[in-house]
Amino acid sequence: MSLTLSKHASPPDNDAGDTASARKKRIFAWLRTWELYPIVFVAGFLRLYHLDKSLFIGDQANLFRIARDAFTQAGIPITSTSSSAGFMHSPIPAYFYMLPAAFSGDPFWANVATGLFNTAAVLLAYVFTRRYFGRPAAIITAALYATGAAAIEFSRFIWQPNLVAPFTIIFMFPLFEGVVKRRKGWLVPALLLFGVLGQVHESAYLLIFPLLAAVFLAWKTIRWRDVVLGLLSLVVVYIPYLVWEISINFGDIPTLIHSHRNTPPHIDSQAIRFYQFLISPFEKNSVVRTGVLPSDPRSILVSSWPSHFRFILSFVHFIMPILLIYGIVAAGIQILWSRLYAKLAGTSVEATSTGSGFRRWWADFTAAPYRQGLVLLLVWQLVPLAAMLRHTLPPEPHYLLLFFPGQYILIALFICALVQICQRFRPRWQPLVNYSLYGFAGLLIATQLFGSTTNLFDNIRGNFNDSPMYTYYNDLHSLQHALAEADQIAQQRHIHRIYITGDDSTVLSFGYLAEQMRTPTVVFDTLLQHCLVLPAPSAGPALFLEVSYKQRIDDVLKYYTNATLLDQPGRLNSTWVAFKLYLITPKPEPAPVSGSFTSDLQLLDPHLLQLTSGPSSMSTPWVHTRWQLMESRQPSWRTYYEYNFQAQLDGGVIKEFKCSFTRLWAGDELLAGFDMPLGTSVPRASVQVSTSTSVPTTFTSGFITFQSFTNHEYPWRILQTADGKNRIMFASSTMESPLKAFGAR
Repeated sequence: MSLTLSKHASPPDNDAGDTASARKKRIFAWLRTWELYPIVFVAGFLRLYHLDKSLFIGDQANLFRIARDAFTQAGIPITSTSSSAGFMHSPIPAYFYMLPAAFSGDPFWANVATGLFNTAAVLLAYVFTRRYFGRPAAIITAALYATGAAAIEFSRFIWQPNLVAPFTIIFMFPLFEGVVKRRKGWLVPALLLFGVLGQVHESAYLLIFPLLAAVFLAWKTIRWRDVVLGLLSLVVVYIPYLVWEISINFGDIPTLIHSHRNTPPHIDSQAIRFYQFLISPFEKNSVVRTGVLPSDPRSILVSSWPSHFRFILSFVHFIMPILLIYGIVAAGIQILWSRLYAKLAGTSVEATSTGSGFRRWWADFTAAPYRQGLVLLLVWQLVPLAAMLRHTLPPEPHYLLLFFPGQYILIALFICALVQICQRFRPRWQPLVNYSLYGFAGLLIATQLFGSTTNLFDNIRGNFNDSPMYTYYNDLHSLQHALAEADQIAQQRHIHRIYITGDDSTVLSFGYLAEQMRTPTVVFDTLLQHCLVLPAPSAGPALFLEVSYKQRIDDVLKYYTNATLLDQPGRLNSTWVAFKLYLITPKPEPAPVSGSFTSDLQLLDPHLLQLTSGPSSMSTPWVHTRWQLMESRQPSWRTYYEYNFQAQLDGGVIKEFKCSFTRLWAGDELLAGFDMPLGTSVPRASVQVSTSTSVPTTFTSGFITFQSFTNHEYPWRILQTADGKNRIMFASSTMESPLKAFGAR
């Protein structure tokens, strides 16, 4: 294989004579392209290796649950998850994950689908770059994309943004077909894919800029029927989401507008820093701070490799943005001063006009589809980035995934341009130049491979303790292992109940995974440590699985039950024990007191109880009330049973909080409370309790059921006492735990 570029501007692939035999020859030619095999193998390995150790928290659980519910509940999704701004995402990502969800409820296979789709994106990047920019550029681009640390990181777990980059490459094909190849009919698939991309993630709407550029550059190829069919395809793509918006009277639009009005727009360089982060050879810390190398002593890079490897990584981290800038400049020179570039590279430019100035430049430009392809490439990379500089909501790294693999294409084109220029002025040095420059490209690729591989191995081993954003990292394997161990012990000991706590990261993922357990379970949120449910004495022993960094929960269990720690199922980050698995035997409950509510909750103690974990001078007291659940509630599809507590303290201070459970057992004990500032006494309080049930929102049209991921609540019902009052007065009381050494775990 020759690594020299063709002196013709047109791509190497020839579309003439598109007969069956010609197509067969091209297929065999692609199969004989040897460099594809190692590139795709490396890309697949880095994206598929140990996917059970990938992230699985609320966003991942919710998105996969939507896809799975389409089969278990026989409905069509019309939304996916909720955005951070409060509006609902479109269902397109859920449709993608319905493919693995059709065969298994295990989220692991959805991770595999994400990895395979992003591995295919590397192959598509090679085909795209080779078709429009040549084989050497394609090799460099695909190899850099296959080994890019950020590209790998955003390819290994369930998430809407992780689908953006593959769809973006597919979207670019029709644009370049119209601009570079001058083919007709490209607008229809372009508009269709633009609609898909915008629904995968809203940041992809910025791809309107390359779409408009393609319309401007290739307007002669556009037919009226293409416009009509393209707009019709957009309507078809948006039909499911339009069903949702119509059903809520387009209520998401005011939410979106209001979210932008809350924060005044401002300009900063955050998007540029994230753009640089995407091409870093070592992903993890470059987004957290300016350095690129890990400081965790357990990291493979720190513990197993000499310091000069760290220096090489730092050098590549520094040089990649510079190469990208030079690639942008080189593309700009070819666009604006093609004759100058032709002289430098030793190529020829056919004169299309004898005029001068802009008119001659325009005539040359319109006659050179390759230059127009470079314009489209620059618009893809620069205009959306410039638009991100001014923003209301802060940008995030995943907002910039729409730029892949354009950065690597520009870097590859710059290296190839250097080869051409050096061949022009130093033809005797051609072998040396070729090996040197392509060897330099190989060094970049090898360094990226080294950095991304160590980064991957650190991730699956939990060696990232130095990064504050991964303090509470929860992977699929750790969650499934903790639940499987609890389920197995319960089956062995004939235990009939498992109580599972969670925080904002795990309560939703536990809620989904627990549905696949054999032992009956209840899952509830202890993020703010407001509510805790314990088994009734008549229920016998039960298992209690809790997040280990909630010391207060440990103390409550030891005070109210006979708790025995059975195991501490670990997670990837071994410096933090992920969970604690207790065997709890309830202590006798006090007799119910008079003046209680007549339904749902029975009061067990007329006092506000205070529990202090640790030294009283350092720990925030937890003031709580004790209740007994009076009715059972069976688990149902995405159904939550809720209690809302409103405590009005002496002095007019109001404390309000909500408890939510996936099921209820009559006779269980409910502890519900709130924190008090240090050094304050516990006042008297009147407490009002209301209850409701949250169920999924569905719509039926004929025999078709539409499913939204939103839940609606039945009207809240305020509990009343026997004498018709809706509040219960509590006297103050102080309860100290018999555990004195709270600091020891």
